[in-house]
Amino acid sequence: MASISASSSDRTPGARAFATLGLLTLAYAFNFMDRFALVAMVEPVKRDLALNDGQVGLLLGFAFSLIYAVLGVPMAALADRWGRVRVICLSLAFWSVMTMAASRASGFASLAAARVGVGVGEAGGTPPAHSLLADTFRGRWLPVAMAVYSTGSGIGLAAGLALGGALANAFGWRAALVAIGAPGMILAVLIWFAVPQAAPTPTFTPVTPSHGVPHGPGRSLLILATAMGFAAFGGFAALAWLPPLGLRVHGQDGAAALGAALGIGNMLGILAGGLAGIVVERSKRLPLPRLCAIISICTAALLVGACSVDGPKAFVWLSLAMAFSHSVLLAPVMSEAQRLAAPGRRAAASAIVLLLVNTLGAGGGPWVVGMLADALGPAGGLRHALAWAALGYLPAAALFLSLPQRELRHGD
Repeated sequence: MASISASSSDRTPGARAFATLGLLTLAYAFNFMDRFALVAMVEPVKRDLALNDGQVGLLLGFAFSLIYAVLGVPMAALADRWGRVRVICLSLAFWSVMTMAASRASGFASLAAARVGVGVGEAGGTPPAHSLLADTFRGRWLPVAMAVYSTGSGIGLAAGLALGGALANAFGWRAALVAIGAPGMILAVLIWFAVPQAAPTPTFTPVTPSHGVPHGPGRSLLILATAMGFAAFGGFAALAWLPPLGLRVHGQDGAAALGAALGIGNMLGILAGGLAGIVVERSKRLPLPRLCAIISICTAALLVGACSVDGPKAFVWLSLAMAFSHSVLLAPVMSEAQRLAAPGRRAAASAIVLLLVNTLGAGGGPWVVGMLADALGPAGGLRHALAWAALGYLPAAALFLSLPQRELRHGD
């Protein structure tokens, strides 16, 4: 099959492509808003349901992410065959319903069951969206589109933490979950009718044994996914536990501005990552493995710093910087995952990365920190446990550096 020329692939996309990008970004924002609203309600939920930090870590981690990770690959395969838009819309509607269902929880088991349901729904959101974007935006536009889409996580994170806390304080955490979950039903209908339900089409990149995945994930894709999984261990631990840490150690002064700081840092970092993807594509001095390794080490240092400072202002600023640094990784890594995949298997490639991100990161990070915090005791236990989570960035850096540079050069 003839490849599309590089100049043609760099042509500016049309208005419908950007409309699709906007709707998918909004769906991704709802994904993170529904997921992280519970973080802002940890203290009242913990008190009302008589939970400990270990149980909270499970609710914020494995109760959600394990099923999310396990179902990601089969949901991606379903999307590539049955229709990506259909899977996105039905998944969005389901996780919205399960977010509202969590408001009826009477204890750990029922709240965990609702979180599992949220994970089931959200498993069908991101991989099909990545696949759609890879077919809609090509060449230099792909990392830009991935970066814009990924800002949905920052928007949703900030909205979930801010709205979750404000609504829970005003109306109680149960009513807050209903209010946060309901808008997703409307968005699911809008996407169903507004986004073209086209089948996957090949991009300009030719599929070869060294640059594609014709018969399954290649070695580079697996290394990339594992490295991002270790980085996500520290990243998701920070997202889950920095807000409770701010409240416990720094009081309301440390907690009030933190949600906005994490969201802003996340969004700015993702946009910077999109620009970094373009720089990496054209640079011989800063290949992707080296860039990602440097970012990982810097993020580890910033997380330790945020856990160590005493003043609330320094805590908020270091948390913002840590969220920024971690988020720079997202767009380059997810763009490379799409470039390493064969046409028709891009949703599966995204799901493979998310499988490692959600088992090692979103599942392991919050749970391990919660267990360590219980073991270390109330006097600074959470602060020390979260600082230890920064160690996840070290194997991430080593794995990034082990990536074969020639396979990650764009346009090879």
